[in-house]
Amino acid sequence: MLSALKSISMVWVGMLLGAGLSFATQALLARTLSLDEYGLFSAINHFILVVTPLAGLGVGSYWLKKFGLSGWDGSRWVGTTLKLLTISVPLGLCIVIFGGRLIWTDPTARTLLILLCPILVMQTFNLAACSRFQLEERYGVLSFWRTVPVMARFLISSVVFVMGYDVLRLGVGYCGAMSVLSIVGLALAYPLKTGNISLAGHGKRADWSQPPQETRDSIAPGAVFKEMIPFASGSFFGLIYLQSDIFILSFLSGNEAAGLYNAAFAVMAAIYFIPAAIFNQFLLPKYHRWSAQDEDKLLSVFRFGNASMLILGLVAMVGVILVSPYVIPMIFGDKFLATAEILSWLALCIPFRFISSSVGGCLVTKDNMKRKVFYQGTIAVINVMLNFMLIPMYQAYGAVISTVISEILLLATYLFGAQKHVFRSNVLRGWNLNWKAFSQ
Repeated sequence: MLSALKSISMVWVGMLLGAGLSFATQALLARTLSLDEYGLFSAINHFILVVTPLAGLGVGSYWLKKFGLSGWDGSRWVGTTLKLLTISVPLGLCIVIFGGRLIWTDPTARTLLILLCPILVMQTFNLAACSRFQLEERYGVLSFWRTVPVMARFLISSVVFVMGYDVLRLGVGYCGAMSVLSIVGLALAYPLKTGNISLAGHGKRADWSQPPQETRDSIAPGAVFKEMIPFASGSFFGLIYLQSDIFILSFLSGNEAAGLYNAAFAVMAAIYFIPAAIFNQFLLPKYHRWSAQDEDKLLSVFRFGNASMLILGLVAMVGVILVSPYVIPMIFGDKFLATAEILSWLALCIPFRFISSSVGGCLVTKDNMKRKVFYQGTIAVINVMLNFMLIPMYQAYGAVISTVISEILLLATYLFGAQKHVFRSNVLRGWNLNWKAFSQ
């Protein structure tokens, strides 16, 4: 238990620092840029982030599963996945540039779209490097590396705030920083190809002078690509119903509506770091290992996770509703007064998102990933349809309604999938706060 607490704490420290810096970055940009510029920058940024999983093919999550199930033999798949990225990343950049030109027609927006393209490359290799540190269970290094891009964005935004630069100079700063971090991320992830890492939970490999024979054997790119599709699709659909509201708002209602909504989303994103630190960073590689070696432990952690997330989610929801009318104008400025009410309604999503993070964790194990992707894809389609129906009538509040409905439906489908395919009748029974679930 103490070991688990220490590991989670290390992840949380980094995640909380990242959340704080991300939030501070949004506050600086909101006070520096006009509401229209802030909305435009936010919309393009989220558009790129939504496309990123398709370009990155879910490489980080894919490696976690392969190494979790196969141990040192997981290196066999790394070289082929890196080759696939040489095709998928340029295709992703093309989608961003040409797709974005259909949404934004003014010259400033199109220039900014190109300047922010390195975000896609950086995110891809940042997640790839993170998967290495997760497999090594080096949570201190993981926390630091995840915070580096956030610190870069904060420093750039601080310069823009102090100098009073416009949105295009902000884009230039992002372009340079994200390009450098892309190269560093690839360099950090590359040792997974040779197996020159400290893989945790699978014993030690004696011969470090040569990669294992299996690593030198080629694996058919077509087969690997087919296996990676669920991971890429899952991340893509997850971002669709979480972040597409912002650039759809920009397209249908204008950049100012997108800016007001994005300020509320910045608060929600900071709160969502809590379950992300636990389930995406600390527990995800362990889930794969437990599903193959210790299903009783997996069930115990599942029950604890659901109970703890329910309580934390409710507390966070009430807290946000109570403080948002006072905090939002103070942080973002008086031009964001409408954001406080948007956030109060958006906070209804928090308990559902927290529990979904726990329940959805078990749906990445074994052969369940395709089912999870199907659930996410269904909710993503519903979310987009609701956005196009409700935003023209209710502006930002239409996006709020769409998001709340999507979060409720997502949790319902996750519970259904976990009951039918993973834990059967145990899904809704035995939720508890027993820390012994984490005993080693």
